[in-house]
Amino acid sequence: MIILGISGIMSQMILMPTLIPYFGEYKLLSFSLFAGFLSMLIDSITWAQWVPYIVSMFSIFHIMETPCLRSIVSKQFGRDEQGMAQGCISSITSFANIISPLIFSPLTDLFLSDKAPFYYPGFNFLCMAIGMVIISYIISFLSSCVHLNLVLCAAYSVHS
Repeated sequence: MIILGISGIMSQMILMPTLIPYFGEYKLLSFSLFAGFLSMLIDSITWAQWVPYIVSMFSIFHIMETPCLRSIVSKQFGRDEQGMAQGCISSITSFANIISPLIFSPLTDLFLSDKAPFYYPGFNFLCMAIGMVIISYIISFLSSCVHLNLVLCAAYSVHS
């Protein structure tokens, strides 16, 4: 946890302000999602006890996804719509924080037990990595939309 905290501070205070002028938020968001994917993929095939500690260094890049996403969304909406846009992101995040333990706790329990259909103790991390690829694809699709704010408004109206 200390490694993650320190890398998060370094990422958001030093690395992000340096990289955004060169690459932009969309490329940085894609790169941070790829770093998260790579981290989960390597965690799923961990071969030694020290590997997760080294892999946690990827969090210096993976931590950038939320600020990049919020920055992209804030640029898509006007001054009077910022609360709705950021609230929509917070609502989706809260929903994911509720649903993900309900999905991944039984999955972890199954693959760490003797009842597992096949031996792969890190299968839950592989599923998270695949989920990150799906999210990356959705974000790349939405970023290619001319009217991203209309898509987010529709998502918000369905949510409320």
